[in-house]
Amino acid sequence: MSSTSRLVLKNGLLLIGIWGAVSYSAPPLRLAYVPFAGEWLSTFPSTFALGLGGAWLLLGSLPEWALQNAWVNAMYCIAWVMVHHIPDLEADRNASPVKRTSVVWAAERFGIAFARLPGLLYFAVIGASSVWLAASGRFVGAAGVLIASALSIYWLAKADMQDAASVTSCEKKMLLTAILLAVWLGIFH
Repeated sequence: MSSTSRLVLKNGLLLIGIWGAVSYSAPPLRLAYVPFAGEWLSTFPSTFALGLGGAWLLLGSLPEWALQNAWVNAMYCIAWVMVHHIPDLEADRNASPVKRTSVVWAAERFGIAFARLPGLLYFAVIGASSVWLAASGRFVGAAGVLIASALSIYWLAKADMQDAASVTSCEKKMLLTAILLAVWLGIFH
């Protein structure tokens, strides 16, 4: 990769990161205030680009394993952010303007027990992603993805949606799992 290409790539990645930070909760966009928009239009592009950036800058290309790792890590980040929004549910509802996150939307539509629904959906997508890894011959990586998603779904299903300490405990386990999964996928590519 030429030095000009590296500079363009670095600046592009920087702009995507800035976009994610600014568009998520800063006016006028405030994409986090619109169900599913914050995670897909702000969080996902920035975390996915971050995941791709290191491999792309180091290797000068994007092998399939780098795309897979970036996808899984970005999806895990989105899922974790959804869990992180659960203790803020009432504050988000009472904000001016109302911060109608995906978690607020799910709780209003289906009841407080369903505040976990966006996180559960994203963890299920992560688990389903193991098929992609396995199809490309990454069986050990796929197993790690499946285990991490299953554990996260289990912890989230057990968490009390009305107890911030319960949800926070779940979040801590998920953060450690995300770190271990990133290392696992880095080793078994």
